[in-house]
Amino acid sequence: MVDALSTTARLGKHQPFPGLSPFEISESAWFFGRARQTFDVLNRLREIRWIAVVGPSGCGKSSLIKAGVLATLQQGYLGGDWKIVSTRPADSPMSNLVAALQQQLPDVPGVDDELRSGALGLVGVARQAKLPPNGRLLVLIDQFEELFQFVRRADERSVSARRRGDASADELSAGARAQEEAKAFLKLLLTAALSDSVPVYIVITMRSEWLGYCAAYGGLAEAINEGLYLVPEMSRTELRKAIVQPILQAGGEIVSPLVDRMLNDLDGRTDQLPVLQHALKLMWRERVAGEPLGATNYDAVGGFAKCLSQHADTVYGHLSPDARRVAEAVFKAITEITPDNRKVRRQSTAGAILPVARVTLDAMRPALDAFSGEDTGFLVVSPTPATERSIVDISHEALIRQWDTLKCWVEEEAAGRRACEQLEHDAEVWKKIIVEKGGIHSDDYLYVGSHLQTAGLLRDRPDFQPSPATIEFLKASVDTQRRKARNRRLQIWGSVLAVVVTLAWSLVYIFEKRMQTAAAAAQSATVAAERDAQRAQFDARVKSQAAAEKERDRLATIVSNICKDQRGAASAVCGKLSSETSKPQGSTAPRVYFHITAESQRPQADACGKLLAAQGYAVQGIEKVSRFPDVASVRYFHQGESTTANSIAGALEGCQLRRVKAIWISGFDSAPAGQFEIWFTHLPDYKM
Repeated sequence: MVDALSTTARLGKHQPFPGLSPFEISESAWFFGRARQTFDVLNRLREIRWIAVVGPSGCGKSSLIKAGVLATLQQGYLGGDWKIVSTRPADSPMSNLVAALQQQLPDVPGVDDELRSGALGLVGVARQAKLPPNGRLLVLIDQFEELFQFVRRADERSVSARRRGDASADELSAGARAQEEAKAFLKLLLTAALSDSVPVYIVITMRSEWLGYCAAYGGLAEAINEGLYLVPEMSRTELRKAIVQPILQAGGEIVSPLVDRMLNDLDGRTDQLPVLQHALKLMWRERVAGEPLGATNYDAVGGFAKCLSQHADTVYGHLSPDARRVAEAVFKAITEITPDNRKVRRQSTAGAILPVARVTLDAMRPALDAFSGEDTGFLVVSPTPATERSIVDISHEALIRQWDTLKCWVEEEAAGRRACEQLEHDAEVWKKIIVEKGGIHSDDYLYVGSHLQTAGLLRDRPDFQPSPATIEFLKASVDTQRRKARNRRLQIWGSVLAVVVTLAWSLVYIFEKRMQTAAAAAQSATVAAERDAQRAQFDARVKSQAAAEKERDRLATIVSNICKDQRGAASAVCGKLSSETSKPQGSTAPRVYFHITAESQRPQADACGKLLAAQGYAVQGIEKVSRFPDVASVRYFHQGESTTANSIAGALEGCQLRRVKAIWISGFDSAPAGQFEIWFTHLPDYKM
């Protein structure tokens, strides 16, 4: 798959946030909060030509490189004429690199043959590109860990092919060929970065948990050690810029209390940046024109905790039943759980998904369109409209971790694959027992009951291709279970016959026994009658005592309730007196926030803050904003606080701030009580 560099920005004043997709080069004007990290990477490119940008999933590696580093390069930060090629390994690393080079270097002939000619292939392509004297070629390998996933999946196909026994030579050698392609791919990159004849720069982005896999490839670990850049977590100030600056630049506004709440909710949360961008995208889409974003907008999208899962469930719920079934099959086909229990994406072509979903391409399109639309962005389909050759991929792995429904699908699919692997393994063990021990105790290794029933369900999986040994194992399991069921039925009938014979002999014995005991029964009748009379007298005495005890318990309960009522009344009186004496004296001081529009206003804001603090107000700080009102104002959010707002406006005359108006901002009843904002203006409404 070619990760083509976008030439048309998706973002603008109608939508300044990309959601789950990373920022592209053309969207750098909306990318805020990563300036320090951008220049850190650029300064490293001055000294070395191999940079490995590493960090956990969701930390913004791709956006940092594309909208930060590469966009700044094209703006001339390091000088020179930079030609940029971007690709991902996916399931065909070499072919994807060839396609990316052909797209950006259309005048270079034979790119495919040149790359596959040896370790100097990329150097040869760069030389044929005839870069200008100050020209440089930068190759970005995004999602570099896909190279290791490519090799692992090929190894799994080879193992499965060997188990089937009827696989082709290509299937059996898939793992070895993938390993050789990965090594050749790495040699191209490492050799080009070390070449003195052409200026080729290599930048890779990789999730940090895959670092250990690099040690298995010669030269890769050394290159990463030299050019490693571990992406740091964004600070609170940087996150504030990422939230506020795009909104202001798009002509919008967001209230300060909401920004603080969002920053608090982000603290310690996994997938911070994709969740933040998706929530802001939804809030901006649903905003009311002319009104600032507030807590109501944030709560409506579900906050950071629910925005992704809630939105995806809504899209899924609007599909028809058939489209929902197709969507489930698509998401199961492009996700997986790795052997170390990580849920990851695995892009695929639409053509490869069709037999899994058991639908036509026309039937698949509604599900693809619903989840890849501009308002959703959960899937990436390229090119569109979808064809069998189109790549289908999840926009960000954060969706796998945040969407509860998708997490269940991934786990179900992984359980099915594990069951297939376990069935193949058990069949091999059974076959080995037959060969080594001549079939002795081999029935003990066959499936019965629920195990056999579950194995039968696996036959409906389109990706299940059982080996001859597995087919034989399942047939033997079915035959053995039927034989055991037949034997059990015979055993049951034999047991029934034995019970009938035993019962007949028992009846004869019982008849004789009854005749012998009849006389003894007659003799003991008198003794029994006397015993019954004595028992009746005893029962009467017991009932009398029980009635007395019941009456005593009832009276005790009445007395206890009276005591409780008296104690409750006394406690209520004491509690009321205690609450009245423990009421706090005085109230919390009103909180005041200053908003200035120029640094020249900060001294006067400091003076006003000190004046208000001396009068008992809690001054929270001064924040510089890019937009300013027509007049200086004291803003309050609850209609009943107008008196306090006018008092603050009057107090400001003591620091020579004139014509200050108290303005009630309606619609923000969710804002905390006792909060006021003082806004300065650029207009000549104040005196320095």
